[in-house]
This record gives sequence, C-alpha cells and structure tokens, in this order.
Amino acid sequence: MFLAEQHELLLQIIEHPDDDQLRLVLADRLNEQSDPLGELITVQCALERMVQGRAQGDWRALKAREAALVRRHGSVWHQSAAPFARGLTMKRGLPHTLRCSADALLVDGGLTVLAPIEQLNLEHVDYPQLRELVRLPLLQRVRALSLPDLGGPLLLGRLELPRNIVRLSIDGAALQPCASLGLLEHVSELELRTTWLMDVALRLLELGAAPRLERLAFAHLHRRDTQRDPEWRAPLERLCAARPGLAVEWRGIEYHAGNIGQLTQVLEPDRLDEAPLLAASHLNREPFGDVVEAEPFDRALPSRVEFVRLEGGALMAKAWPDRSLGPLQQPLQLDALTHLMLPPDPHLLEARAFDAGEKGVEPMRLRYESWPSRSLFELQLPVSPEVALALVQGIARGLVPLRAGLLRQGLLGWPGVLTLDEVRVGHDGAVKLMAPFRNCTLPDERREQYLDWLRPLGHPLDPDLEGTDDGALTLLGDALLHLLAGVPVSRRLRPSAIAAEHRALDPLAHGCLSSKRAERLPGIDSFFEVLNRSGPVASQLEVASAMRERQSSST
Repeated sequence: MFLAEQHELLLQIIEHPDDDQLRLVLADRLNEQSDPLGELITVQCALERMVQGRAQGDWRALKAREAALVRRHGSVWHQSAAPFARGLTMKRGLPHTLRCSADALLVDGGLTVLAPIEQLNLEHVDYPQLRELVRLPLLQRVRALSLPDLGGPLLLGRLELPRNIVRLSIDGAALQPCASLGLLEHVSELELRTTWLMDVALRLLELGAAPRLERLAFAHLHRRDTQRDPEWRAPLERLCAARPGLAVEWRGIEYHAGNIGQLTQVLEPDRLDEAPLLAASHLNREPFGDVVEAEPFDRALPSRVEFVRLEGGALMAKAWPDRSLGPLQQPLQLDALTHLMLPPDPHLLEARAFDAGEKGVEPMRLRYESWPSRSLFELQLPVSPEVALALVQGIARGLVPLRAGLLRQGLLGWPGVLTLDEVRVGHDGAVKLMAPFRNCTLPDERREQYLDWLRPLGHPLDPDLEGTDDGALTLLGDALLHLLAGVPVSRRLRPSAIAAEHRALDPLAHGCLSSKRAERLPGIDSFFEVLNRSGPVASQLEVASAMRERQSSST
C-alpha cells in the first residue's frame, strides 16, 4: 500500500487536497526517514506556489531536481500507488492524475489507490461499465474525469456522475448520449474532443443540458479549414446567446457572448499562391562565388543538413543530395527556394545564393548574408528584463514578415515552434529570424521525434494553434519566460515568480499566454503596445554588449 505508515495523514490529505501544510507535514516525516518522496513534495509544492504567484524561487534548479527525482524514483512510486495504471502523474509531491483502462480499474476496484487523485483518465470505457465505475470509491473523490473513447451499447434510463466530478472530457460523438443519460447534471467544465460540427448536440446545451455548465472547451480540432470552420460560429453564437455566462474555449482561446464573433479570426487565410518548382539557384541574389569555411557550428535539426560559418560571418547550410530524388525534389533545394523567395526584410536573415554542387562530388550549399551573429543557443541565458524585452521585440518584428512571406508561397501552419537556433543576435545587437527548414526536417508522422531533436525557445504549440495569430502570441510569451528563467517554464508562471523585480512584465506574459487573450491582447499590434509599457527596452548597443558578455562566459 502507498505510504502505509502514513495512513492517517494521507487520509487527511485526501480529504483536504488543496491544503499544502498537510503535505509539508508529510514531507517532514518522510525526510526524517530519508524517503525521497519527502523532497519531491517540498520541490513540487514550491513550484506550484511559484505558478500561483505566491512565491519566488529558482525555477531552473527546482525543475532540474524534480526531473532527477522522478527519473530515479518515479517507477517505484507508480508501482506503489497504482500498479495497474498505464500512467501516473505526480503533482505537489503526490499522485494527481491516473490513466488506466476501465477493465483494469474494475478488476482492482480502485481500492489500492489511497492517494489524492484529482483527475482520472479512463480508456476503453463502454456505456454498460459506467454503472459499475461510478460506484467505485476512487470516483467518489476525483474532480475531473476523461472518457476519450466512450462507446458501446447505449444504456436505458438515467445515470448521474458523482457530484464531486465537475470536469468531464468526452468525444464529441458522446455528447448526445451523455446528455440523455444525465451524466452532465453536475458538470461545470466540459471538454469535447471533436473535428466536426455537432449542431444537433450543441442544441441540447442550448436547451439546458448540463445546467451547471460554466465552460465549454473544444480539443483536438487540429486542421484549420477556412471553408468549414466558420460554420461553427453561428451555432456557438446561438449557444452563448442562450447561456450568456458560458465561456467557450476554441483553439486554446476563451470567448464569451460579447466576443464570440471573433472566433474564426484565429485562422490563416486561404493559400495565396503555389510555390513554383524551379531551381533555387535561379533566384540567387548574387553569384555564389568561392567560400572559405571558418568553423562548423551545432544546430539541432533532425536531418543531414550541416551548418558552418564562413569568413566574414555569413552562415551556410549544406547537405549531400539524396540519390533517390531528382534535382528539384532535394530537401535543401526546396528549402533554399523558400528562403530565397522571401522578400528582403531587416528582421529576417536573408538567403543570398544557392549552389546545387556537382552531384556525387560536392554538397548542395545555401549561403546567407554576411552578418556576424550567434544563435540564442550559443549565448548564455537568462538575461536581464531590459534585454529580454529587446530580444522578444526583435523576434516579434521578424515573425510578422516571415509568416506573411511563407503564406504568399502557400505554406501554412507556421509557426508551430520557435527554436534557440532560429533566433540570431548580431554582433551589432540586432535580432533576426532564420526561416524554417521545413523540407529538411522529419515528416509529420514523426512529429514527436522531430520535437525531441529541437531546442525550443519555450514550448512547441498545440497543433490547434499552429499558424495562427494566437499561436504567434503564445510563442512570444513562451520566449519571454524562457529568456528570463534560462529554461522553458510553465505557461502558468508569471515573470514575478522568477524574480520580484520582473513584476512589471506580468501583464505582457499573461496577455500572451492566458486563454483570455482575445480580450487582453487581441493581436500583434497590441503586443507591441503592451511591451512598450512593460519597462525599459535595451538599446541595440546594450543588447550587443550583453551578448558579448554571455558569449565569452559560455565559451
């Protein structure tokens, strides 16, 4: 049994899951016994207080220690707390989220789970199993229940969930059966996983199904479609009009009756052009000429592309051709075509010339402007608030023309992630973005592996937000927190939790990362306005000086 010697105290924690003091008493007892779980409780409670804005601390050190403890002892805690479960997530030092199949939970009875589980993710659930499941002790305690693949023969009659379950996540197709059964009676937050419009099901919510509903979220929409997505707006406008207090979360952004009409503004426009299939060298802005390689440099990219610096500071990407592909289908040739077609902009690293090389003898090479620079990865983070604001301002100024340039070529879905390698800081203190290498990276079906290779600035976006204004704002908020903390941090964290003197940056970060940013920060223009009110922004000379110091420190 999990923490059998602390049975009574554990029961108190289960009864009062929000009381950190009880958890810290448990941590003291465990520390006296040299039980590493005591340290995890202390570390994770400190992290949660930082997220809630109730404390400051060294996020980087705490997260590193948390990762080390979970890596070393996580499997032991998992087996002790819920050996039948497929997944177990610890929060504030104790089991918080449990993932298992319905059959496994019914066989175990949930009796072995003596822990403050707050969220239960149940897989492979049939409607007939619900009558048994709702009687289990575990379901009398959890607050959130996820039934992602609920199906099977429908039940007759009514079946209410325990009143303690106020958050429910189901597949969109299950909304109508769940409403008919009465499973939504006590639910205040409902998440629907769906990719298509359910007008009939939404009318049930208009007519009063889920009478206590305060928040409706849509998940797993993924594919943006400017033809189909606007079809959702009218039904959701009717729903918000019928239930004025309802908040609707669409693609990560929260709307209400007053601004639901903005719902489809997060979409990219339709494709404008098809990129011509021609040799990238036809777009060269200058002769390729002779090059002298000064030094290779490391860039995390899941491909065979190599990057080098040339004498004079220019960057060059090179790759050997794939013999199974024709000259115009080579990944680097396709990316070079994209980069050379981008209109010149002072905030983008400009591609100057492409050389296809002699097949089998020389690699293909893509050369950029002569501009000595370093990537954020090569510089030591964190940075001061003034420098962080200057860097984020430069990133934002590059995001706008880069998105526009890619859209003109019919390339949708960018940005999905920003990386430390793509943000270049010049010796002059200017900031430029390097265009993405979309063809040289792994294909979409290996997205998770692809992301593991990268060095993200912040976190990758949820696919629902890729290529949208809201996604761009999210990445800018992520970047600000990363620059201040030195590592990617929780999107719930405020700058003031990293250091009290960062408090003036809280509105900017919160405006970028809050689900309510449709009201607080509706676009990039608003971002610049809030940034300029957030405090002094380092000059280009000050950025150059700070970067020189960090470059010498990192080397």
